[in-house]
Amino acid sequence: MTIGNALALADRLIPNQVDGPVKLLWLNELDRQADTELHRTHKGPWPPFGGYPGDVSMDRELLIPPPYDGVYLWYLELRLWDAAGELRRYNNAVQKFNAAWQSYKDYVNRTYPPLGVRGLRLM
Repeated sequence: MTIGNALALADRLIPNQVDGPVKLLWLNELDRQADTELHRTHKGPWPPFGGYPGDVSMDRELLIPPPYDGVYLWYLELRLWDAAGELRRYNNAVQKFNAAWQSYKDYVNRTYPPLGVRGLRLM
């Protein structure tokens, strides 16, 4: 999923008044978390992540690949509902995000060996 796709989909599904740069900051936070907690701790095909500057191309691919890239929509949704003060909708979005995030973490842990552990594969 590209940055532009994620932002457009979130705007289409959740009417909001939050500026694009703020939503880009949120996507940057999530990808920094994925990079720090998962990609840097496992041997995998991930390039170094330097963040998303304000002038980043909207065609740039986000870090989390399909079929796990739905995590971006749930993350943007929870941040938008939080900003709007919609507690019930926020709580619902948090549950969806947590399930999607856990699914991606499980995939990384199943598929790629952790760094610093030779030949041992955690299941």
